[in-house]
Amino acid sequence: MKSEQEKPSAKKQIRQASPLLKKLIAISATLANSTETAQLIQEIETTQFEFKIKTEALSEPLVQAKIVSDSKQMEAQLTQPKYFFEQMFMQSSMSIQILDAEGWCEKINSKFSETFGVKPEHIEGKLYNIFQNEELKRTSVISHLKNVFYKGKPCTWEAYYDIGLTVLSQNNEVKKKKKAWYQNWAYPIFNQKGKLTNVII
Repeated sequence: MKSEQEKPSAKKQIRQASPLLKKLIAISATLANSTETAQLIQEIETTQFEFKIKTEALSEPLVQAKIVSDSKQMEAQLTQPKYFFEQMFMQSSMSIQILDAEGWCEKINSKFSETFGVKPEHIEGKLYNIFQNEELKRTSVISHLKNVFYKGKPCTWEAYYDIGLTVLSQNNEVKKKKKAWYQNWAYPIFNQKGKLTNVII
């Protein structure tokens, strides 16, 4: 005859028990003041806590990697249109200069350099301010510019410029000091709050 299988020990039963049963056994152990059973419950809870800590530690680099990946994707989305408009600006067949709200030249394109014979490093930054241009004051162009800067209205004008006098007023270097008729358009750029940030000429 086959001997009856031994019943599993209480310790083995607790290890195999569901979380709900473990809680019930823990309560029973406390009421029964069973030291062995209570110690076993504590052992199980400690193991579960250590596993949770290890799991969180393993997942942290994955979270960081996802953040880095999302950041690079967002950067690429912002860089692409910026690069696109920079190429449009630099390759435009019209001369363009971007001025800040105070009239300082921030950037010029290749056609502007070609037309006026000035390099970007000789005019961009705090090197040229359109309101300090004595030639523009002489030709009354400043009055048109004030409508753009102070009233936010686009305007257009024609004037006979003496490039030599233009650069002389602010010590800007040009390739050739020439005189010519120029037709210009100027329009304001506003931020989301409606404040003027730039003027394009």
